[in-house]
Amino acid sequence: MSLILKVPTLNDDIQDFERLFSLHQQAIDTDREHLILDFSECQFLRHSAVAFIGGLVRLNQLKGKTVRIDWSSCSTPIATNLKKNGFYGAFSNDSRESNGNSIPYREYPIQDSDSFVSYLSEFWLGRGWIDISEDLKIEIINKIAEIHENAFEHAESKVGVFACGQRYPNLCELNLAIVDFGVGIPQRVRSHTGDPTTSATEAIEWAMTRGQLVVAASQEVKD
Repeated sequence: MSLILKVPTLNDDIQDFERLFSLHQQAIDTDREHLILDFSECQFLRHSAVAFIGGLVRLNQLKGKTVRIDWSSCSTPIATNLKKNGFYGAFSNDSRESNGNSIPYREYPIQDSDSFVSYLSEFWLGRGWIDISEDLKIEIINKIAEIHENAFEHAESKVGVFACGQRYPNLCELNLAIVDFGVGIPQRVRSHTGDPTTSATEAIEWAMTRGQLVVAASQEVKD
């Protein structure tokens, strides 16, 4: 038998991310080897959810499960959006994408910093949507590129990195989501400090102290 994962309407509120984590947990908990993604209850799909769901599919495929996306369950607006941003092409034989206001869905199964920087430069900050100097553009891209590198070097994401974004002209927003399924900061800090009772908030505060996480990672490499 198959497990049907019902994808709900997903924006970027806390409860929306909790729903995404619930989908992830359902896939982890089941002993069924075949998963079906059903979008019949989804009326809107934020770009962050697109990146997350793409990673969810690849993670379960890596674990040996088969995952089928029920394209017939998508409403016309959802299907149109998934075709524009390239998600549909990544999981079908149709590789066309029109982008529009989308920053296309991309997968990075292995560390490829040059390709990721090109993606950011061309599709995120290189389309004239915001007016910034070339020096500032390079500085921003370099900072965001560190997320890609950290996912492989520190988070140890076995399935890689997934990215997708969207320009929302009416909101004057240009958003980009980067997702990995590796070890999170709290778990890494608890492992390093040897204190399993450290809360997620405390762990992140510790990690954000200048140099702390870098020192921790360096010591782990030496060990």
